[in-house]
Amino acid sequence: MVSRLKKISIFALLILAILVGTLIVYARSYYIVIPQGKLRIPPSIVLRKDCSQYSKFIESLAQPGFIPDTNCPWAKVGAVGVFTLGEVQMRVPREYIWFDRNMQDGNARGLNLMFKYPEMSPGNPHDGDQNSNISVLILDYPKNKGICTRSGCVSHPVGIYRQQTIDFFDPKNSSSPLEHISYDSLLKLNTYQSIWRTNQGKVSSIHDIFYRGDVRTPTYWLICEEKFEGGFNVNPRCETHLYVTKLLLANIGYPRTLLPSHDDIHNKLLQKLNSFVVKSDSIKRDAHAN
Repeated sequence: MVSRLKKISIFALLILAILVGTLIVYARSYYIVIPQGKLRIPPSIVLRKDCSQYSKFIESLAQPGFIPDTNCPWAKVGAVGVFTLGEVQMRVPREYIWFDRNMQDGNARGLNLMFKYPEMSPGNPHDGDQNSNISVLILDYPKNKGICTRSGCVSHPVGIYRQQTIDFFDPKNSSSPLEHISYDSLLKLNTYQSIWRTNQGKVSSIHDIFYRGDVRTPTYWLICEEKFEGGFNVNPRCETHLYVTKLLLANIGYPRTLLPSHDDIHNKLLQKLNSFVVKSDSIKRDAHAN
């Protein structure tokens, strides 16, 4: 009888040790990186692998300038998502999908992807590595679909450029930044600075504009945030829009620290994104666009 009780006690202790060990492993393994540092996910969520509670917990951390990833690490989905944007079909490994990674295959309004430079492997903006923070939003937006601004109607992506740059300038302002264009020999781009102010005259943001071609209809451009005293932008980024095909528009953003590699980043991104496009559909739609 005593021997049996000892066996039961040893078995109970073993089970307890396994449970405690499991709790410790999960508690140590599952955490996210937020601006203030590392934050552990509550063990109750981790142990249950509760995707619903995980999403609520992550959403509660959102704050200006920081939108955490709500993708549940325990969700079971196919390794490759098959999505249709307009009529173009894309096959995208889900580890590249940043927002709504568990979205169903089929029609999609857009795809939010994340990459790591220079290998263009899946990125993660919360791992502390600036090279892992290249974001891409893919949209079905044909080149021949124009956009109208106060400067007139033009096609993308020039229309977006105008919205974010010259259309913000006061035409009555004699000190227009277009009068102070210079050439950056390192980046091999023309550049000028745009300072945005509030109605009270306070500086709200400073942007450096880089471009090739004509300043009003550039063939290539980048809008880069700049740090300034009193500003909230602690991690300035650069943004541009490029076409993956004639009908798929990519909104690209990355840390300004990667600006010297802008050409290489864009070339490798376009190559990678094109590898996700199902070629038969891509060729068919490109022919239709012409």
